[in-house]
Amino acid sequence: KPSNPFFNWLSFRPLNAPRVGQARPIPFRCDGLRELTGLNRARQNQKVYAMDNAPWLTILGWGEDGPDGLTATSAKILQDAEIIVGATRHLDLLPPDYNATRFCWPVPFAAGLETFLALRGKKVVLLASGDPFWFGAGTSITQHLQPEEWRALPGLSSFSLAAATLGWPLETTHCLGLHAAPPERL
Repeated sequence: KPSNPFFNWLSFRPLNAPRVGQARPIPFRCDGLRELTGLNRARQNQKVYAMDNAPWLTILGWGEDGPDGLTATSAKILQDAEIIVGATRHLDLLPPDYNATRFCWPVPFAAGLETFLALRGKKVVLLASGDPFWFGAGTSITQHLQPEEWRALPGLSSFSLAAATLGWPLETTHCLGLHAAPPERL
């Protein structure tokens, strides 16, 4: 069972959810929603964005269409990055007008981890194929980070694209990740 301090797994309701006849506000963990919850009246007349305490790392799902396939939010985060990290094939899709420093992730993947973690404190975007947590680089990176240090904006996975093209129900399709796997695994 996932650990979530706001959910009671025995009764299947939020821990602070009102019982019948009770009304209690549910606290939000997202600092960007302060204005909506009334928790910060001093900034009531200021415009507040949904991620005003953004983590240093954004793991961005990336397709073969490069920036053209990004949502507006993902495109803005990529444009504002100080450092963009990715495989050579991902970095090659970036237009030259991006001012961020580019860091090509080495092979094997573990060889770049120490250098990557030294980037803490800068606005870093890690480009990962499709959905970074579906047989992707997401878990390899986030297992070394605290949850508040990163956010993920997944793109379309190759499995989703294949299922949509072939008309297969993805929930019943057996999926295997073979990217960068040794040939013996086949």
